[in-house]
Amino acid sequence: MFLEGISSSIPIYMPADDLAGIPYSTLFGRPVIPTQACATIGDKGDILFCAFSEYLVAMKSEGIREETSIHLWFDYDVMAFRFVLRPGGQPWWAAAIDPRDGTNTLGAFVALNART
Repeated sequence: MFLEGISSSIPIYMPADDLAGIPYSTLFGRPVIPTQACATIGDKGDILFCAFSEYLVAMKSEGIREETSIHLWFDYDVMAFRFVLRPGGQPWWAAAIDPRDGTNTLGAFVALNART
C-alpha cells in the first residue's frame, strides 16, 4: 500500500521480512503486532495505536518470589517450582491532551472506533 506523493510514492504498509527486513509488518513506520487481546474486527478497540514508551511499569519491592515444593509428586522424586512476579502499570498521561489550536485531542493510546 502506497501513498502517492508529489515526486515519489510513500509506503504506508510494509509486510514483515520484505523490503523493510524486520520481523513485524509496519504501518507508517510503526510495528504492527497482532494479538488475541483485541476486540473482534469491526468493533471498537480492534485496532490500537500504542506508544508504550508512555506507559509506566512498577514492581513490588520484593521482586520475584520463588517457591519450591517436594510434596506435589513426592512418590516420583519430582520437585515443583513456582515464580511469582507482581507488576503494575498505567499510562503516563492521566487523560488525553487538548491542543492549543484545533479540536482533535492527543493521546498515547488510541483505539479505532466501531465501523460497519
